[in-house]
Amino acid sequence: NGVLEVLEEDPETGEEHQIRTLVRGESFGELALLMDSPRAATIRAVDEAEVFEIDQGTFDRLLADTIHVPDFEPTLQQLAELRQQPCFAHLGTEQLVELRRRGEWMVVGAGRSVVRQGEEGDSFYAVASGRFDVVTDGELKQTIGPGAYFGEIALLLDVPRTASVIARTPARIFRLDRDGFDHLLAGSFRRGTLDPTLPVTQTMTH
Repeated sequence: NGVLEVLEEDPETGEEHQIRTLVRGESFGELALLMDSPRAATIRAVDEAEVFEIDQGTFDRLLADTIHVPDFEPTLQQLAELRQQPCFAHLGTEQLVELRRRGEWMVVGAGRSVVRQGEEGDSFYAVASGRFDVVTDGELKQTIGPGAYFGEIALLLDVPRTASVIARTPARIFRLDRDGFDHLLAGSFRRGTLDPTLPVTQTMTH
C-alpha cells in the first residue's frame, strides 16, 4: 500500500523529474535484474508505504521467465524529455507513452521550411532546440524558440497553413501527426488548457 514516485535525474543539472507514480499492486525494479544493468530511476515513497521485496536469486528462479517488462521502462529519459515541453507537460504517463509512439523527433537544418503557408496541415510540432521564423505573406511576424509549438491552427480549424515556419538555426523538433494531435492534444486546446496561437480575426470567427 501507499504511493511511490518514479524519479529520473538530469545528468547535467542534477535536478529530479517525476516520470510517473506507482500505487498498490504495481511493481518496480525488474528491468535492472533482467538486463543486469544499473537502476534506470529512483523510487521514493510519497507517503508511508509498504512494499514486498524479492531478492535477485528468488527473482531469477521464480519470475524472470514470466515477468513482463513495462514498455515505459527503457524510455524513461524520452518521456522526461517530452514532459519538459510545455505543450505536453499536462499529459499523464500513459498519454506520454502514446505520444512517443505516435510521434517522432526530427532534426531540421537552417533555412528549411517545416510548414508552408497555404499547404494542407497534417502535423503539429513542438520545438526542443533552435529558432524558427514565422512568416505570413512574405512578412516576418515573429521568431520562436525552445518551448514553443506550431501547426495547431490548421488542425483545429481544418484550414490551410496560415503561415510558413522556417528554421533560422539548426533545430530539433517533435512532430505529431493529425490523428495523434486529435487524440491527445486537440481537447486541451479547445478546453483552454493550451492556448492556440490564433490571429485575432481567426479567434473571433472560431
